Amino acid sequence: MNTAVVAGVPLESLRKPIREGLQAYSKASDGRFVFNLRPASSLTPTPERPNSARNNNPATVWYLGKRIGELTVIFFAPGDGTGDRSTYTLDGEVTDRNLPQIKTLAGYPHAGKLIPRSKFKPEQRDGVHTEVHLALGSLPVGKEAETFGPEAFRPLAGHLDLIGVSDERRGVGLVRIGTLGQPLDEYRRIMRGETTGQSTATLTTGFSETGDRYGDPHAVYNNETMGFGQVAGFIALTRQFVGENPDYVNLFKDLGAAPPRREF
Repeated sequence: MNTAVVAGVPLESLRKPIREGLQAYSKASDGRFVFNLRPASSLTPTPERPNSARNNNPATVWYLGKRIGELTVIFFAPGDGTGDRSTYTLDGEVTDRNLPQIKTLAGYPHAGKLIPRSKFKPEQRDGVHTEVHLALGSLPVGKEAETFGPEAFRPLAGHLDLIGVSDERRGVGLVRIGTLGQPLDEYRRIMRGETTGQSTATLTTGFSETGDRYGDPHAVYNNETMGFGQVAGFIALTRQFVGENPDYVNLFKDLGAAPPRREF
């Protein structure tokens, strides 16, 4: 039994909600998507990463019986992200690496977990062509837990910021390029128990119908002002997979996936 606790949340308590959430997405796709539930729902702490916990064992995803890749499930405590310093450093930082510096975003912390990184490199066959986010659930942590109570896990609830890069005359800066999951007002209603969450899939990066690349580079961020821990799944299609299976390029539509929402 998993006895690990992160941000006051026993990871074992997330096992059942993760499985049920993934089953909801499978049902929403009329069974086209099938997930390996056991490894997907087994999270371990990741103190070396910019997010608090994830599944460390491969969780295969099948589409119409064909293996399309693996699912990564992440628990985001408030203030967690997916960024790193592989592409940029933050303004004011001293480093021995010759990386461009990036201006921070007002209202957000001066932290590497916010720094976007590119997942698409034309020369790499295993680079990410398209990635989808699956909202699996949220729960109050810290002070918010005292208001909502310890059993206030909201299945399929999710609302994360998608942070990108803006080229400005004054230099390169962080910018919020969209949100993942439910619209903010709906998410708040779900967390207050006024309505229930529904499976919500959002593309983090991919190509528009006109062939334009969006969401690259990017970082996902759980705004700490919300006070909620969030569980999210991510599935990526590699350039190699799409090249070998061109008919599958839009398969995430069967999850109801849409591009990042701009609501600001």
